[in-house]
Amino acid sequence: MKIMFNKIGLILQLSIFLWLNTGNSQNSNEYLSWFDQKVSPENTALYNGYLDDGEGDFERTRSFKNTQRYFKSYDFLNGSITYEGQTYTNQQIKYDLYQDELLLNLTSSRGSMVKVKPIKHRIDGFNLAGHKFISLSNFNDSKYEGFAEKKFTGSNFIFFTKYKKTRSERVVEKKVMFEYYESNYNLLYFKGNLHLIKRKKDLIKLFPEFKKEMKDYAIHNATAATDILNYLTRLNSLLSKKQ
Repeated sequence: MKIMFNKIGLILQLSIFLWLNTGNSQNSNEYLSWFDQKVSPENTALYNGYLDDGEGDFERTRSFKNTQRYFKSYDFLNGSITYEGQTYTNQQIKYDLYQDELLLNLTSSRGSMVKVKPIKHRIDGFNLAGHKFISLSNFNDSKYEGFAEKKFTGSNFIFFTKYKKTRSERVVEKKVMFEYYESNYNLLYFKGNLHLIKRKKDLIKLFPEFKKEMKDYAIHNATAATDILNYLTRLNSLLSKKQ
């Protein structure tokens, strides 16, 4: 009963603070971090997931040099996750690009570490190493699943990069070794749908009214962030002038 009372009290304090600080995201984030520290981890929704089977740990010594299955780093990185509508800050997170799953390294009230895979469809989004990801299930498009990084928001569209890794296996000295390859692709959310963007003509097809203005604008590689983002910045400017 004492634990439940303290938890309710903390929730009331949090609600009052956020109400008083509406519009001040910095103060709100600081208080969310304080709240997460005060509430026992076992009492949060993050524990409502699956225990990690350790497959990634097993592969660490069996992966070829400079290849691994995670986003940016094999190690856990500090970030935040929004799960069932609640944001949890200062979390240790890994994003498995091979299985398209998140992995959390949670600290129990006893100080022990527990690796948990949160239930995928309950994740609204997360921030990791300065990159903002959202769940593609938010767009009700069955063709695309998992998470994508929001790279650019224009007047009428949102541009995402979907990160993905594939794997090959080779036997080396009687031991199975793994090698990972990136197979990323880009998506544009426009007029209620997600559109796969592979090349310049995919964008011209979506915005034919700007074909003349954009025909000389070079995109050397539609998967290269700098090329595609520069193009979209120009396209957004044209759309804004038209409105």
